Amino acid sequence: MEKDKNQVAILGGPTVRREPFPERRCIGSDERNAVLEVLDSQVLSDFIASPGKYFNGGRVVKKFESIWSEKYNFKHAISVNSWTSGLMSIVGAIGIEPGGEVTGSIDESARHAITKLSHYHFPSTKQAGKNIVQMGEREECVFPYGCPSADVVYNSKEKSSNASLNMGVGAKLDLSNDYLLVLFHPVTTEFSDSEEQMEEVLSAIKELNMQTVLIWPNIDAGSDGLSQAIRRFREENSQIKLRAYKNFEPEEYIPLLGNAVCAIGNSSSFIRDASFLGTPIVLVGSRQDGREHSDAVVKSKPKRKEIIQKVKIQLNHGRYKQSNLYGQKGTSLKIVRHIKNLNKYHQKKFNALF
Repeated sequence: MEKDKNQVAILGGPTVRREPFPERRCIGSDERNAVLEVLDSQVLSDFIASPGKYFNGGRVVKKFESIWSEKYNFKHAISVNSWTSGLMSIVGAIGIEPGGEVTGSIDESARHAITKLSHYHFPSTKQAGKNIVQMGEREECVFPYGCPSADVVYNSKEKSSNASLNMGVGAKLDLSNDYLLVLFHPVTTEFSDSEEQMEEVLSAIKELNMQTVLIWPNIDAGSDGLSQAIRRFREENSQIKLRAYKNFEPEEYIPLLGNAVCAIGNSSSFIRDASFLGTPIVLVGSRQDGREHSDAVVKSKPKRKEIIQKVKIQLNHGRYKQSNLYGQKGTSLKIVRHIKNLNKYHQKKFNALF
């Protein structure tokens, strides 16, 4: 069948580039020499986590920042280890003061902006589709088919792996018996409270006294405090039946989530992925506020007593019926088929509801 030359390649048009992009070698002798110079100095970082000469970074970091500030004629330049840290630095630079009005998570603003920039929308739930229309998007461009993670979950259930379960640090667990799964991330708008919130979660785990699989938090602002709380807890409670892991691949994580007698924390996977599995969830804190959830989710403030109370309720209830709130198996294929048949690019128009 002859391809339509007026169509882009993703919609069935001809391929524009017929050869792979050339390899881009961005690390040369200058970069290698700079790294070797640091290694040869025997001092990888001068950073000291207390007020003083090197609180804002070691000598090499400061030199790097100085070069950038001179190059672009800025008074200050701050090097960070991730885009997340960079975004948090921007919030600080804007000058938001304590008590200032900050609604929701930083991610929420980005989601709203991306939605308005998009011509077609494939939200994960029907209610999310209605919300997009309420933002002024045309209803005929909104297709609430569900979340593609449904297929990740079902495929992982069929191809489960436990290759990494012997890794991690802490007590040896027997996952053929009951265990809790804990995954608690920092809340970007509450990062100063992160360490205290993690301590409350860990105190609840200690009192529940069950086998526990704990996964380290992501690197959002506040993660240092959470990590410190976890390290202290492990050092002071070596007798606790807890094993900590950095992360898992989906084919390892999904069965781990599915077989837990209860999952505790604030991961989005507890809202979305767990809905396909029926795992009882205790959702701690505000990180997922505003997200739709299945009946398997009960909420708790980041307070030890309330977390324990809610976990006991979930343990008494047992597993829940699987939910189709976030879609069904085959969602990904349904979305791909629809994308292939979309109309050509058209000018966006605001859909006035009032």
